[in-house]
Amino acid sequence: LAAATFIPRARAEKYLPRQKIEITWALFLFGLSALTWVLFGMIYSASEVGMDFSFWAKTQGESASALLGNISTGHSYGMLPAFMGGIVILAAEAFGYSKLAGTRKQVARVGVAVMLAGVALYSGIYVISGIGSYSIPAWFPFGPGGVNGLAMDDTMTGLVGIGAL
Repeated sequence: LAAATFIPRARAEKYLPRQKIEITWALFLFGLSALTWVLFGMIYSASEVGMDFSFWAKTQGESASALLGNISTGHSYGMLPAFMGGIVILAAEAFGYSKLAGTRKQVARVGVAVMLAGVALYSGIYVISGIGSYSIPAWFPFGPGGVNGLAMDDTMTGLVGIGAL
C-alpha cells in the first residue's frame, strides 16, 4: 500500500481500467443494496393489499405485525444510505476518481472502502432482522433496563456517510 502511494502520474495512466472496475463494483453493490430495500418495501406493500405473512412470522416465533415492522424498518433505514452511496460514487467518478494518483487516490480508496464496509454491514443486519427475529441491539446501553444507547445499525449506516467525506 505504501508503494502504491508513490506511483508517478505517468505510470498511473495504465491502471485506469482497474480503477474503472472499482467504480463498477461499488455501483453494483450499492445498487444491489437499494434493490433489496425496494423488495422489502414491496413485501410490506403486499401486506397492505391483503397478502398474509403470518406463516413466516409463526416460523420465526413472532407476530405478523412484528415481522412487518422489521421489514418496514429495513426498507426505510436502508434506502437512504444505499442511494446516497451510489450518488457519491457517481459524483466521485464525475470529478475524476479514476484519474487520481498517489496519496489522493489512496485516501479516496479508503473512503470508498469504508462506504462499502458500511453498506455490507448494515445490509446484513437489516436483512437478518427483517426476515428473521433478530433484534438490533444498542451499544453502550444505559438508563432503566438499558433502553438508551447508541443503536448498532446507526453506526453502520453512518459508515457510509463517514466514507463519503
